[in-house]
Amino acid sequence: MTRRIQDRDSISEKQIFTTGEAAELCSVSQQTIIRCFDNGRLNGFRVPGSRFRRIPRSDLLVFMKKNGMSSDRLEEKSTTVLLIGRDQTRIQDVNRAISETHSVTLEIAENAFDAGMTMQRCSPDLIIISSAVQDMDPALMRRRLDESDRTDVRIIYFTGNVQDGTSQQQLHDEVASCVPGHLEAKTILDELHGLCGS
Repeated sequence: MTRRIQDRDSISEKQIFTTGEAAELCSVSQQTIIRCFDNGRLNGFRVPGSRFRRIPRSDLLVFMKKNGMSSDRLEEKSTTVLLIGRDQTRIQDVNRAISETHSVTLEIAENAFDAGMTMQRCSPDLIIISSAVQDMDPALMRRRLDESDRTDVRIIYFTGNVQDGTSQQQLHDEVASCVPGHLEAKTILDELHGLCGS
């Protein structure tokens, strides 16, 4: 089953914020945000039939800039990674390794069907495939991405213990990176640094 590792929605995708989220982004108290909302200094709306306030992204950005607050976290682009694998221990290792990279959202799929559904929903920048997922064909995935004008999506395929040099070379020509062995956090981090320009 597909699941999201990050508990919170990616800031880069969020369009409406609660007063608590706005307070965290502005590095002020929630009461300060509520006061600014109530006296008209911060635009937003109330949820119909409730006392809850909501602040649209564009209004929050205007407020932050007008008050000299850093909007870096709100404006940073998030990189989405789809990891297709089954080894929970290795997946958790990868998650721990990239959790310090705040601009990365990690999505997990355990089979080809879940991977396809996740790709429709989140449009990943990087796809990591473990050889442990038997029903995955990295070369076919590359062709399908190219056909849908997603030539910018990179694929890393961890080949496991397969030793067939001919098929590996052919596969390497199709995907961005073929890595011998199993899921490894360092290889993924290196690729992320390239994608994020760091």
